[in-house]
Amino acid sequence: GKEVRRMRIDRIKLVSELTRQDMTQKRLAELSGVSRVTINYIKGGKSCSDEVGQKIAKALGVDVTEIIETEEEINTAGSWQSGQRLRVQCN
Repeated sequence: GKEVRRMRIDRIKLVSELTRQDMTQKRLAELSGVSRVTINYIKGGKSCSDEVGQKIAKALGVDVTEIIETEEEINTAGSWQSGQRLRVQCN
């Protein structure tokens, strides 16, 4: 089959967008056609397929790039953590 690309929706961005629009997870599920279980997984930090990400973004009326974690954010987090570890070892 064709390769399914994965993306990780930033849960903080997702939750703040839901709050801003006064939308429940149930309503998001109805509007996007994505199951509540899947939305729960995403809120728990699990990645989802491109297709699911697009549906959720569309239901929220935002561009998918506005709610996904960017490589940059992930890399920054990674390098920050390794920096912390190094500092701990020095003490």
